[in-house]
Amino acid sequence: MSCAIVEQRRDGTRRVVRLVGVFDGATERWIREFLDGLAPGSAATLDFSAVRDLAPVSLGRLVEALARTPGAVRLEGLDTRQQRLLRYLGCDAAAL
Repeated sequence: MSCAIVEQRRDGTRRVVRLVGVFDGATERWIREFLDGLAPGSAATLDFSAVRDLAPVSLGRLVEALARTPGAVRLEGLDTRQQRLLRYLGCDAAAL
C-alpha cells in the first residue's frame, strides 16, 4: 500500500504535506510532481512522521527531485538512519 497524502495545508507561506503509510515508487512520483510544481522561492515541508516504511530507491529519487526543486523544502519526521542515508545520497543537510 502506498502512502496516503493525509493533509496538504499552508503554514503561513509554507506548504505542508503530511504522508502516512509506505513511501514507495507511486508516492515518490507524486512527491516529484509536487516538488516540480513549486514556484521559485517558495517553501514546503514534507512530513514523514507517520510513514512506516521508506523504500531506499525511492529515497534516492527523492534526493534527485530535491536537487532540482526551485523552492526550499524541509523534511520532517525522519529517523536518524534515514537522515544519514539522505545525507550520504547528497541531500542538503539544511533540508533535514
